[in-house]
Amino acid sequence: MGLALASEHLFRAPRARFDVDIDAIVAMVPGAASTKGMFINRALRLAPAEYYEDEIITRAGVELQRFVPFRDYPWTDFLRIIATVGEMIVGEGQVSEGLREVGRSFYPEFASSVAGKVVFGLLGAYADRVIPLGPKAWNMSANLGNVSGESMGDRYYRYHYEGFPSLVVESMSLGVIEGALAFCQARGDYQIAVIDEMNCVVDIRWDDLEG
Repeated sequence: MGLALASEHLFRAPRARFDVDIDAIVAMVPGAASTKGMFINRALRLAPAEYYEDEIITRAGVELQRFVPFRDYPWTDFLRIIATVGEMIVGEGQVSEGLREVGRSFYPEFASSVAGKVVFGLLGAYADRVIPLGPKAWNMSANLGNVSGESMGDRYYRYHYEGFPSLVVESMSLGVIEGALAFCQARGDYQIAVIDEMNCVVDIRWDDLEG
């Protein structure tokens, strides 16, 4: 599928609140899909203080364990945990908002890691560097699908998500981009074109906060 050919009329503003069926998404994802433990740990640290880590993991329906930062864990377990934490933060039933909120925390976690420093070097706080290199970081962090980038102009980039749940892109992944730009003292404007359940495109435009 050539996502670069996504018709411009498909692009729209991302939604803030929409239904996300976690079980349905889990059923669509290949069983071998994985991500790094560092992102699960980050999500667990975001939970309100009254919730113990074991309680969160159990509520998410995931086997009790400790997560080693750079070890691979099932992406579906990651999704269940971040969805659970997100609802604890923003309110029960608000899955899309919760995923987006948790997603905002992931870039600073990655940027401060050894892998993040390898990808971004000393320029991990500069949006003009971070956004073009974002797909590389994404593909290092998980093996689900593929993310590629396309320059569309000055401070204008297009991310193509292939084989990755579109509802998660519109929630968690958009939060990741927002968190990265905030970390870089920049602000973004976004549009999304959903091709189908597992393929979509996100347009990103940005400028400096002080601009």
